Amino acid sequence: MRKVFDQFDTSKDGSLDALELRCALRVALGVDVSASDVDRLIGQIDNDGNGVLNFDEFMGICQDKSA
Repeated sequence: MRKVFDQFDTSKDGSLDALELRCALRVALGVDVSASDVDRLIGQIDNDGNGVLNFDEFMGICQDKSA
């Protein structure tokens, strides 16, 4: 999953913003999520409150999806 995360971290800042996350979910997990749902998801998963997801937070989404 690290390769997927790095592939979609197009800004190369070590985090996924809403647009990057939306693309990653669509390609990696086959989940098409609306922009508003991505914003809501980030709000729920973003543990440090910075508005983007780091790798650990991204893995939380992937693990929830596969369960």
